[in-house]
Amino acid sequence: MKQIFAFENIEDYEKYQNIIERFNEKLKNYQVELERNYALRDLPKAIVWTTEELATTVFSNVPIPAYINKNIMYITPDIYDWRNFFNQPLKGLQLPKIKAFYENLSENHLFTIVAHELTHHSDLFVDEFDGEREDSIWFEEGMCDYLSRKLTLSDREFHKIQKLNRNW
Repeated sequence: MKQIFAFENIEDYEKYQNIIERFNEKLKNYQVELERNYALRDLPKAIVWTTEELATTVFSNVPIPAYINKNIMYITPDIYDWRNFFNQPLKGLQLPKIKAFYENLSENHLFTIVAHELTHHSDLFVDEFDGEREDSIWFEEGMCDYLSRKLTLSDREFHKIQKLNRNW
């Protein structure tokens, strides 16, 4: 899988270089796990590391700064953008535990988003969003969330997000 850096200036690349390197190391281990146990056969052609703005306005109009388009993963490694992204829908709601979780979103939880996108390439999901079961996308999304969290987070981190989701 090629690594492509799509930033408008060298300062943005340098700002995210360390987290991208850490994520790539973790991604190699996660990829091996998926290949061994979860039918990962064909990798995406590339992962494009970019800013939220470029991901959501230049490369696509998808409002989420992590997605797959034509066998290429796009993602922003900016933890502050992700904290804002997750907290935006919570504005005006009285959900202090959920807000606190996302205001302090950890790098490990951010990595689960990268892992989630790679998990979509597993051959466990045979229908690829079409066919007779139109609701199968929700099964795939749920499994991508579950596997990316279960296989990359510590037991403590995994149980914390599971508890948060159950109480939501």
